Amino acid sequence: MKGFKHKNTYFLVIGLCLYVFINAHGQESMSFPKSNDIGLNMTSLLTSFLGNTNNDVSPESFPFVFKFNRKNHAYRIGFGVALANSDNNLKDVEQLIFNNYSINSRFGVEKKKYLGHKIAFFYGIDLIGQFGKEENTVSNEVDISKIFEKSFGFGLGPIFGFEYYLNQKLYFGVEGSFYTLYNYTNRTEEFQFNPAINAQKTLIRWNSQIAAPSKLYVMVRF
Repeated sequence: MKGFKHKNTYFLVIGLCLYVFINAHGQESMSFPKSNDIGLNMTSLLTSFLGNTNNDVSPESFPFVFKFNRKNHAYRIGFGVALANSDNNLKDVEQLIFNNYSINSRFGVEKKKYLGHKIAFFYGIDLIGQFGKEENTVSNEVDISKIFEKSFGFGLGPIFGFEYYLNQKLYFGVEGSFYTLYNYTNRTEEFQFNPAINAQKTLIRWNSQIAAPSKLYVMVRF
């Protein structure tokens, strides 16, 4: 069921791309002066309605984006913050408490090639930074355990996509990426009634994620 909903997101975005492409023909070309753009990644909203979640580092991890256009290239900045906390009573567990957050940021450069009829293709590269912290507490009749994780990550990767300009001030964009991320995590496990099994671990991993150009942005130029 989750896979079906995930496919619906792709079909919805691809359908929009086809619509703007078909309607682009026959319309006058535009000029693109030096400008600054601000935008919102709508993919997170679409997937939330369709019941999808994704923890990978992709364009979806950066819901807010800024672009500083300089003729046929642009400097790009994106960031995102994810927060989660809960205090629940579950079956066979007296209490489960967690407080988690993550911060994602990126800085990059892109080059644009205007195809005429209000359509542009862009490609470039991003540098990525990531910080996350998790605190989980499980309390039951056996023990009270706490798990703390603090992670740092950085990476880079190419990006590409298309833009469709409704007018001089408003346009849509779709974006894909191929990010490679290095992640360092420090994990501490504490057991109140069994301190002999307390542990501290360091986890290091490389992760690569490919995201198709199905991340939809709505951009405003000023």
